[in-house]
Amino acid sequence: YEDLFSKLRLKVRALGVPTLSLYYLLNKEEERDLLLINIEEDSLSLIAGLNSEVAVYRLKLFIPGSLTNFSGLQRVENIVKEVENTVNFIEDKEKKKVNSFRIRLGLLEPEEEMFSQLKEKLSLPAKGIEAGLTSKLGLREKMILSPLIGQIL
Repeated sequence: YEDLFSKLRLKVRALGVPTLSLYYLLNKEEERDLLLINIEEDSLSLIAGLNSEVAVYRLKLFIPGSLTNFSGLQRVENIVKEVENTVNFIEDKEKKKVNSFRIRLGLLEPEEEMFSQLKEKLSLPAKGIEAGLTSKLGLREKMILSPLIGQIL
């Protein structure tokens, strides 16, 4: 990563929680009450942004290989269940409604089908996350590197 960012004339000073870094990429004025969904090979992270502030952060670690042991649809259904449970918790605890989802698939293998299935099965509108930092990076690189990009913005 250091070489790549160096070529882009960016200096990484500190590393933090990837999902919190993704949250920095969002326009909090336009998207005040949302749930950010970050799906990695080994974890699912959720951040509820309510009134443009982080209200809930949740991390669920997967047993190594557990996502790969399921069919694509089973993986999506497990993720949707966790997301919906989190939304219900937010509504009960915070007395606020989540209006939309933002999704990042930080998987080694690109899964457009998974993204489409998630959008279809989730109860609220969902969009992906793109770091509009530079055109020198392709969409795949932006998806993988977006937590680091969010950290340095």
